[in-house]
Amino acid sequence: MAAQAPEYKKHVCDECALAEWDMKFPNLDMWGKPTLLRCPHQKFAIIRGTQACGNFKMKESK
Repeated sequence: MAAQAPEYKKHVCDECALAEWDMKFPNLDMWGKPTLLRCPHQKFAIIRGTQACGNFKMKESK
């Protein structure tokens, strides 16, 4: 029987409470939406849609 994948592997960094969108003008797409995120656990910026890491924390629903 195969082991089940960790819960964080089912998510992307966009859904993480620790990640913040980088709203600098060069990092916006043609529709004005940010393409990069910043995370305290990563040295460099993260591209939107990147698979979440082991430090993932789900954003609280509003």
